[in-house]
Amino acid sequence: MKKKQEELIEYLYKHNRTTSEELSKSLSISIRTVKSYISDLNFQFPELINSNNRGYEIDKHKASVLLHYKDNIPQDYDGRCIYIIKKLLLEKQIEIDLFDICDELFISDSTLKNDIYKMNTSFANFNITFSCQDNKIKIYGSEKNKRKLITHVMSEEASGNFLDLTFLQESFPDYDIEKACNVIKDIFQKHHYYINDFSFINLILHVTIMVNRIHNGNHIADSDDHTTDLIIKKHPIITELCTALEDIFQVTFTSSEMFEVYILFKTNANFHIKEQGDDLSKVVPQDILTITKDLIQSIDQHYFVDLSSESFMTPFALHLKNLKQRLLNHTVIKNPMLESIKISCPTIYDISTFMAYQLMQIFGYEISEDEIAFLALHVGTEIERKKSIEYKVSCIILCPEYLNVSSMLYNKILMDFGEQVEIKKVISFENELENEIFDLLITTIPVVSKGNYLSVLLSPFNMNYEKNKIMDAIIKIENKKKGNIIADNISLYFNPELFYIMNDRTARKEEIIELLADQMISLGYVASDFKEEVWKRENASSTAFMNIAIPHPMKMSAYKTSIAVAICPKGVKWTDSRNVNVIFMIAFNKLDNKHFHELYESLISLVNEQDVISEIKKCKDFDDFKNIIIHNYIRYN
Repeated sequence: MKKKQEELIEYLYKHNRTTSEELSKSLSISIRTVKSYISDLNFQFPELINSNNRGYEIDKHKASVLLHYKDNIPQDYDGRCIYIIKKLLLEKQIEIDLFDICDELFISDSTLKNDIYKMNTSFANFNITFSCQDNKIKIYGSEKNKRKLITHVMSEEASGNFLDLTFLQESFPDYDIEKACNVIKDIFQKHHYYINDFSFINLILHVTIMVNRIHNGNHIADSDDHTTDLIIKKHPIITELCTALEDIFQVTFTSSEMFEVYILFKTNANFHIKEQGDDLSKVVPQDILTITKDLIQSIDQHYFVDLSSESFMTPFALHLKNLKQRLLNHTVIKNPMLESIKISCPTIYDISTFMAYQLMQIFGYEISEDEIAFLALHVGTEIERKKSIEYKVSCIILCPEYLNVSSMLYNKILMDFGEQVEIKKVISFENELENEIFDLLITTIPVVSKGNYLSVLLSPFNMNYEKNKIMDAIIKIENKKKGNIIADNISLYFNPELFYIMNDRTARKEEIIELLADQMISLGYVASDFKEEVWKRENASSTAFMNIAIPHPMKMSAYKTSIAVAICPKGVKWTDSRNVNVIFMIAFNKLDNKHFHELYESLISLVNEQDVISEIKKCKDFDDFKNIIIHNYIRYN
């Protein structure tokens, strides 16, 4: 939203019916601009401003929500980057006015132009270009790369903020989360169910929120549909889970709440059943299911975030059903994670505010910030879950339904390979493979491979004998993925212009730091004080260990995350007691936080191997260096 649009909303909110002439005079803009702004606002927020021949009138309830949740002003370069990206990509603006942004951010036009220049370095890896011509800021690149950019921003934002037991325990200090975790794990193991770490934390998160609501007097009333009781009786693990949770948290579940535990269990555990949608419809009314699907589609269109997975839709639909009931009953619920989410995950909170605005129009009630933070928990958890499975082997099981064989096969594969594979779906017919993208097909019937995937043919009645075939296929796919990942990351963070081999002489520490830092500055990857900051860190404590050194500044302030490399076969005296042969100088941009740390930790682990250092010391050029890193990354991971 532009600053003038915000002022227009504020003016209409404070005054009753107002003419375009009055708005033009008060806001110092033309009548044509007034009409354009109102048209844009009504497109973004339907029926916000009504007009007739007597002037304009705003829906004050909707206006108060918008004004309450408007963006905070970013205070640094990284914050301004995200602000501009959101303006261009999430608000669907083809271009934005330079001076409007300066007014909104309270910065000079020279500062903003400098930011735009630096952004082309910071986001070069996404093949995205920012321009500032005729005082208009634009973004250029393919739709695919624009989506990659906004997905990256949100993934970094979500990282570690949602699927984290420490964060959950701090948010709910009155509950013994650790005890609940141990009991649930024991019950799962007893009943031979597999659940991976992320799904486990997701289950704990939703159960904790359910318990918190019950403690605040918000029970889910029992329904008249007794088939839910029959379903629970068919699965003894649910009764045992609920009894254990009631004992730990000192609550009593209604039968409807027990069925919700069953739904959450199905969504997160290795529980294969084709009638998932049918079971969900027993506890969630059709209108809520429709709203859920519409919201998911709307978020994809506006924010490029795909929330269509069953792991998101099931708990989210349950949440919306309960949210509607709270609104109807005027029930207020506090969210202890509100401030943490608002501060650490502003983009995800924005998405949830957008959701809240849509729901407010549907339900006809204002939605509090606490409720918005609960919506953000669902969105952030799904973004983080998708990030966690990015490097897993995606798998489809093809098995005709006969004597429950497909369910047994599904459970067996997850019990044996759950940490390595993500089962996308179980199908009964070969034609269901069309348009699917995956890595591994596990099938009980012969098929002709028509895609870029590996196939493993199994006998449905002799799984133990076939286990090695599946493992061999998984290892082959994992090695290929690892090679692709490290190759892509080397291209992202390493650069032949920042690569030096000093074969002919013994270099000095000061010379190496000067050389690498000056080159980073000249490439525009870092600010002019970068070298000074590197020396501050180095003088505080040496960055050398074993026979490598990793000089870096104390602050994460680079325009572009990058690693400069110097290889000195004859060695460099780094301290009085240590010589090094390989130097990695690191410049770190906060926007690459989690993504870069994964590579950094792998790199450090790699160069701790003496044979790897020996190979690097002998490398001939940048391509040789890349191949050594890729080969050994696969070898040691």
